Amino acid sequence: MFKDIVTDDGAALQASVAFFVTFSVFLLIIIRAWRARRDDDHVAHLPLEEDSETSHTH
Repeated sequence: MFKDIVTDDGAALQASVAFFVTFSVFLLIIIRAWRARRDDDHVAHLPLEEDSETSHTH
């Protein structure tokens, strides 16, 4: 069925490369998100606000 839609060999190659690139990007995002979860304990202990009021003057 796919060959009926795409008759040009170059278009099929281009679609395959685009799929591979998109899949690779999403896979890298998932891996980075999975590895970043290890730092949750460090981030959980960070203070939400500074103690001094002069640190945010503009």
